[in-house]
Amino acid sequence: MTTSVYPALHERSVLLPNISWQTYERILRDSEDTNTHRFYYDRGKLEIVMPSQTHEEAKSALNSLVERIADEWGWDFRNLGSTTFKNESLTRGFEPDACFYIQRLAEIAGIETLNPETDSAPDLVIEVDITSPSLERLPLYSKFGVREVWRADATGMVTIHRFDEQGEATEETESIVLPGLTAQQIALFLTQNRSLSRKNWVNVVRDWTRQHSPQK
Repeated sequence: MTTSVYPALHERSVLLPNISWQTYERILRDSEDTNTHRFYYDRGKLEIVMPSQTHEEAKSALNSLVERIADEWGWDFRNLGSTTFKNESLTRGFEPDACFYIQRLAEIAGIETLNPETDSAPDLVIEVDITSPSLERLPLYSKFGVREVWRADATGMVTIHRFDEQGEATEETESIVLPGLTAQQIALFLTQNRSLSRKNWVNVVRDWTRQHSPQK
């Protein structure tokens, strides 16, 4: 029996078929003042996710992990959170749990409002799947040109995905965005985040980053 590290308390999602692009955009406009939903759109199918508290806790931990490692290594970055990425020519759109520009940071320098149809996609997308998604999202990220995706599920397992030349997702053991960081280590950090005090967790992450600095 698999133990759930992140129980799906109040985690809900709904998949709506036959949604036009115009309706999708109207729903996004109507939801601009709320941060309680995530929208994923793929050629007429719209998934609406209402994240639970545990979902947000896992997202926050992964956000903090990336930021602390990058800071310790002296790497600049931009965390664009759950920015909406939509492309009418692709008839696709998504709102990640978090996304980071690190290696591609210079490509969006000075840009305050991204245009996903012309600007670079994030280096890293973070996705927390407390419940199984109704819409397969990896093809969405591939179409937009995302370099790497981290997925954490309710058991605390983490998988790292990248995309080959044909756009097909491949599962990898180690990140290329934060070299040396494995999926297994990310999962361990998530488990420790729930069992250690904040101060002790930060110290654990700091120790790891200093031992695995790319400058060494």
